[in-house]
This record gives sequence, C-alpha cells and structure tokens, in this order.
Amino acid sequence: MTRRNCAVPEYRPSLRRQRVGQPFSGTLTVGGAPLPTTTTLAATLPAGLSATVSGTTLTIAGIPTGAPGVYTGDVTVSNGYDTASKTLTITVQGPATLPAVTGALTEVNTAITPIQITGGGYPAPAVTVTGLPAGLYATATAGGTRITGTPTATGTSTVTVTAHNGIGVDATTTFDITVASRPTISAPTPSPIPIR
Repeated sequence: MTRRNCAVPEYRPSLRRQRVGQPFSGTLTVGGAPLPTTTTLAATLPAGLSATVSGTTLTIAGIPTGAPGVYTGDVTVSNGYDTASKTLTITVQGPATLPAVTGALTEVNTAITPIQITGGGYPAPAVTVTGLPAGLYATATAGGTRITGTPTATGTSTVTVTAHNGIGVDATTTFDITVASRPTISAPTPSPIPIR
C-alpha cells in the first residue's frame, strides 16, 4: 500500500531575513508520497513573494515590497491527498528614513511646543540631533527623538537630524528653528525747554 501523506516543510536558513526592494530566493524542504506539487503563501507574508515546489524543494522568491518589518504567515503544500503547513517568520529590513520637518518660530525664554521626529525603516533607527539653539535638547523616543526645552537666546539655528539603523545609507534632514523676541518701543526722553 502506498503511503500518502504530506510532510511539513522544513526551514533552510536563507529564508528568514530579507531586504525590502532587493530580490532573493530562499528554500524549504518538503516531503510526502507522492511529493507535493502545489503550494500557497498566506496573505500576511510580505507582498512581492511567490512560492513554487519542485521535487523536495519549495522555493520562495521575489522582491519584497511595502513597509519593512516582521511578517508571520503560513506556507502550505499539497500532494493531492493531503496538505501540510509551516508557519514562517520573515524579517524584511529597510534603510532608515526621516520625514521632512517644518521649521519652527518660537519666543526666547518661553518653552517651545515639542517637536516629535519619528524615523522609519527596520530595524528601528537611532536618531541624533545637532545644531539646536541654546536651551533646547533632544530626548530619544522609540524610533525617533523629541525636541523640547526653553531657548535662551535669539537667532536662527539650522538643526540636522540623522537616522541610522545599519541598513543602507543614513537618512538626514535639516530645518531651521528661529528664536525671536517681542518687539518693544519706548518714548523719547523729552528735551528741556529753555526759559527765556
């Protein structure tokens, strides 16, 4: 009697971590009698990938698209008698990104409205800030930074923000913070009136 089953696919290491926008091909091993001939990928796995099976090798290939991050879903094979599934976790890495930041106009000796800057990419980037006016400082947040404080001197400063996660080129953006003071006006000192 012919044994009819479908063995659960097994990982090969090349499949677990990929980079967004770059082609790759990873494999798993399948088994069963007869061997599986069809395969499907869960919609929760990265877009841009497809799966094919040939003999005992299941190949997942393509160019990951969409947002970088960690994706989990099943790959399923069938041999016409039964099916078998394996849950995959695929990490899609992407270079650090930064949004454009609008310049700020604030008043000297007055606390600024906090400026939140969140970087993108995977893994989450470390964000550094340079060029802040005196009295302002940046505090690290999850994947970004928050600028707060009270400026102590007037003037315009060009602030540089850099995001780094080790994938590709660092992201950099600049913007200006202008610290102003309220206008003032004073009455002239009266001139003495000569007495004749």
